[in-house]
Amino acid sequence: LLQLEALDQIDQLEAAIRRLGPQGGGYAWSGLIGRGLLRGMPRDPAGIPYDLDPATGRVRVAAASPLSPMPHETEQIQ
Repeated sequence: LLQLEALDQIDQLEAAIRRLGPQGGGYAWSGLIGRGLLRGMPRDPAGIPYDLDPATGRVRVAAASPLSPMPHETEQIQ
């Protein structure tokens, strides 16, 4: 269930990131926090900060999270 919650959060974060677009040629949590989109570093339901790809704006559960790998990631590995 925590993975499903993380997927919902990721969808919301990526939608907000798309609306604002990159800042300074890329994406960074600090830019989103500075622009008032976020109050702080977004964390998954296990309390681990999400990874943000600076080139694409894609959000992922960190490899160090107990929620990793996510269901769609295990399908890609096989």
